[in-house]
Amino acid sequence: VTVDTFALVASLGPDTTLCAGNSIALQQGASLATSYLWSDSTTNPTLTITNPGNYWVTVTDSNGCAATDTINITIQGTAPNAAFIATTVCLGDSTIFTDSSSTPDSANIISWLWDFGDNIISTDTNPTHLYDSSGTYNVILTVSTDSGCLDISNQIIVVRSLPLAGFSPLLGCSDTAISFNDQSAVPQDSITGWIWA
Repeated sequence: VTVDTFALVASLGPDTTLCAGNSIALQQGASLATSYLWSDSTTNPTLTITNPGNYWVTVTDSNGCAATDTINITIQGTAPNAAFIATTVCLGDSTIFTDSSSTPDSANIISWLWDFGDNIISTDTNPTHLYDSSGTYNVILTVSTDSGCLDISNQIIVVRSLPLAGFSPLLGCSDTAISFNDQSAVPQDSITGWIWA
């Protein structure tokens, strides 16, 4: 006999203080939950909080066992809206990141934390970053306000490979026309222009 302990494990955690716009989710048992029913009748794994009060969720696991938990939320402010834009560059050029975050209330954004996806971070408002290799990077921006609220935005950015120029033949005879054949390549894109000199 196997006893399903899901009802004892599933939990939203202790009562807490959040910012309006933040979300709550199961703190324990999330990997076992297969369905959700929140106090506002939504069925997503998370619930966005806009007002203080009590919130509950009923979750069910794959065996049909259900658990219900309630949490009391106090609101300390309104979460900002983290956002940014980034230039698409070729290897060897710096990517320019421009913060476009905003706040829905009178709070001010006072800190920025950029994770460029290559183990390098910055606290500049609008940083530039030079990547060591081409590829895709998951960039994460965390902004915080003077009311203690924060928000996170992430975006995949691309650093394009440089083309590798090549041609043949490398030898020819004097006074004889030589037909050169392009053998250039680029891993991710296509070559669109050639200048022979």
